[in-house]
Amino acid sequence: MQTAGETAGPIRLPERLPYSLRAAGAAGERWLAGLPDRLETDPGLRARGEQLKRDVLGSTALRDWSSTLWQRAKETLRAQAADPDSELRQRLTDLLMAGGRRLEADQRLAEGLERMVESGARAVAEQYHDELAGLVTGTIERWDARETSSQLELLLGRDLQFIRINGTVVGALVGLVLHAVSVGLS
Repeated sequence: MQTAGETAGPIRLPERLPYSLRAAGAAGERWLAGLPDRLETDPGLRARGEQLKRDVLGSTALRDWSSTLWQRAKETLRAQAADPDSELRQRLTDLLMAGGRRLEADQRLAEGLERMVESGARAVAEQYHDELAGLVTGTIERWDARETSSQLELLLGRDLQFIRINGTVVGALVGLVLHAVSVGLS
């Protein structure tokens, strides 16, 4: 059985075939093996290959078939993704759990992944910093002040009151220090 990354090698015909079929198969193998060289050197064969490519790519039937195939694949994936008991979700769950266990058990792998993610984030930030800044700025500019304030109060709750009190106390202390310095300098 062939595994990922292995090549199948040449096709071998069974020995029990009649001589004429074995000979035809061998001739076919030789013809296929020489095809790349002939495509490079024979302008007529190259032109026929290009025409075949145009015919295949221009085929309405092929385009319709591939479009239908892609549409069905998307619908199937969406249905599988929406179903909590689907095989797709189960396999993804198992895969993520196994990955998490492996990361937990292999510190070197976890550190390598962390470096890779950090490096990727830096590269994205360096490459797209202007776009990211524009996105954040635009998002913040669209926020409604009252809505944002009420959402923060819901999320932060008692901590927000603590922040307000600390801000008031620190602000008062800084004000007193500045006043004392200005009085001392006068």
